[in-house]
Amino acid sequence: MSRTDRFDSPHSTVAPPRAKTRSSAASAMPRTAAPDGARRAAPVRAAELAALYALALLRDTDFATLSHVRAPILTDGAPPLLPTTLCAGLRALGPSDTVVPADMTEILSLAAGLPVIHGADWSGGVPTDAIETAEAVMRPAVDAPLSAWLRWCAARHAAALPRPGRARATAPATPAALSRRLADQSAVPIFFVAALRILGDNALLRLDTPQRLLLTMSDLAARAAARIERAVPSDIRPGIVTGRLSLLRAGEPPAAFAGGDMAAEILSEIDIALPQLLVHVAQRNAARPLGATLAQRDHEPCDGWCPLMLHDNLELSPVTDVSGRRIHPERLRGQVFVAASLAAVIEACIDLKPEDRRALDALVGDVALGCATLGGVWPSELAEQARRGAAFGAEAAAVALGRHAARVPTPARAAGLARLSVI
Repeated sequence: MSRTDRFDSPHSTVAPPRAKTRSSAASAMPRTAAPDGARRAAPVRAAELAALYALALLRDTDFATLSHVRAPILTDGAPPLLPTTLCAGLRALGPSDTVVPADMTEILSLAAGLPVIHGADWSGGVPTDAIETAEAVMRPAVDAPLSAWLRWCAARHAAALPRPGRARATAPATPAALSRRLADQSAVPIFFVAALRILGDNALLRLDTPQRLLLTMSDLAARAAARIERAVPSDIRPGIVTGRLSLLRAGEPPAAFAGGDMAAEILSEIDIALPQLLVHVAQRNAARPLGATLAQRDHEPCDGWCPLMLHDNLELSPVTDVSGRRIHPERLRGQVFVAASLAAVIEACIDLKPEDRRALDALVGDVALGCATLGGVWPSELAEQARRGAAFGAEAAAVALGRHAARVPTPARAAGLARLSVI
């Protein structure tokens, strides 16, 4: 890995190599005015980055606690940060039409770009060690018995309804645990579980058979994943911006690196509205058990080469898996798009009750929160993913219904789902 490659990581916090003296390349770089678009974007990015910073402070707090917490946020070496102060600062940073956060759960919604109504049922699914290989259970024909399709869903998508006496997945208790769950199994299994649960409640099915719904969802998940692979982010990643903020804190002039002017404006906006927030972020990063070792994207330790000493490390600290390794944000790239597309298919192909519709919305919001917790994507991008994913799923559902719609919406039980949970 070259030294240049090390700075592609969203969590890089040191500068790329440059000339040894300030009088050479860095200081000779002309200071250019930020384009109009960048100047307009800086306040928006400041508000979004502040929300991501706030989420980083809250990500290890239980969802049950977040819903009623009034105690200050505590970090060694930093003054207590009151929830009211945090909400007021985010309100000051956001545009006039921003939803004003009234409590910690609404701060999660700001960071996720979507309403987060945690309470979705994540208890379904198959533990990883119980999943058969996809080759062991080939996809059945569309007219095969439903039991064959349920076995295939468990093997291919890790999706099965929980049963007494059977190992079951546990619901994530914190935003960080939500990220780990999504990194392990992606967003697909929980939406298959949601569809199976809704059909098991004898919902009206608009497609000709339940097998057709499962086939449509599986094909859509594959197509959505392929589309994600072709997508290229159109804007700079949050981790790069936080690295630039750290350089500014270390005394580097904005003209010394690309994007310095915009980074300086973002830092100024947050520093004015929420100075305590940056103190908490820096102190928590300083206390992380990495010492003088900076883990790179491939977990290679820093070789001691470093052009400067950071005064405040303002990066979005990484979420780690059970082995202590960083979960790179790339692992969850586009998962909100996939989640929203699957939710749209379920909504179009099943006559949902209001509570089922709310449960699907909660699942999509949870997926957005899990992605936001890793700090690799802007909240506005998550909202855009959800919008595009819903349109993508609605289009797929329209094609399926146009070809295979039931003449009359059929109760799932009449279609053969009387004992759906039996696999």
